[in-house]
Parts: sequence; C-alpha cells; structure tokens
Amino acid sequence: MMLVDKNDTSKRNGAILLIVLAWLVYSFSYLGKVNYSANITQIIDFYGVSKSQAGTVPTFFFFAYGIGQVFNGIFCKKYNIKWMVFLSLTVSAVINLIVAVSTDFAAIKWLWMINGFVLSILWPTLVRLLSEALPQKVRGASSVIMGTTVAIGTLIIYGLSSVYAFFDMFKLSFY
Repeated sequence: MMLVDKNDTSKRNGAILLIVLAWLVYSFSYLGKVNYSANITQIIDFYGVSKSQAGTVPTFFFFAYGIGQVFNGIFCKKYNIKWMVFLSLTVSAVINLIVAVSTDFAAIKWLWMINGFVLSILWPTLVRLLSEALPQKVRGASSVIMGTTVAIGTLIIYGLSSVYAFFDMFKLSFY
C-alpha cells in the first residue's frame, strides 16, 4: 500500500481551491458585466430612452473595458492581487447597486464606463495569479477551466434576466 504525502495532497487541494475561486470570481463578474445588455429592451421601456441612447452605454463599457484590458495587462504585475480583485468586485457591485436604484438614465453610461474599466482588472490579474501560484502541470487544465467562465456567466445572467423580464422586475439583475 502506498502512502500519500500530506504535503502533495495539500498542494493539490490548494490548487483546486484556487482554480475554483478564480472560476467563481470571473464567472460571476459576468453577472455585473452583461446584465445591462441582457436587459436593454426593458431599460429602453423603463427609462423612456431611444435605442441609440440605450446603445451608448454598452459602447462606453466596451471602450473602457478594452482600454482597461491593455492597461491592466501591462501593469497587473505590480498589483497586490487580493486588493485589486477586491477593489474590482466591490466597485462593480456598488455601480450595479446604483443602477438598480437609479431612476435617472443620464449617469448610467458614465457608471457603466467605470464598471468596464474596473472589471477589466480581473482577467489579467487572475491569469497572473494562476500562472504564479499553480504548478506547471495544472496550468493547462486551469486555462481550459477558466475558458468556460464567459459562457457560464453569460448563460446565468441571460437566464436570470429572462425570468426577471417575465415578471417585469428587470432591475433585480443589477442587485
């Protein structure tokens, strides 16, 4: 009978936990990232805005997110990972809460622009974390697992948004 080294088991469990936590963080960040687009029809009706006005919000998000990805990709090596992930998720949560309770459409595009930039912190920071913390032999598997986050997060928010829209409660997706 072969005995398992407790240190190896502990490292394996730690690697699994890290991958699961990174997966959860990035998957659920999609709930606060795609929820506006998933509810754009209800937003147009609720705020009484045109399609083009409503469409500026995801455009602001897109450009801020894209610029942020480049910026954060370059500078994430200098970040304190736990604080930057915390900051990103907290600021996004506050922005989503403000949108949830807001009755004024004018500020939403600016809030969503900030949301785009702060959420752009997550991907390069999580990739850095996984590449630094995981042993070489599991990095490939972690990449495959992390590759599912976009699909899962998008599926969850569109599913929830359709239920909320059915009950005419789309703002729940921002909570």
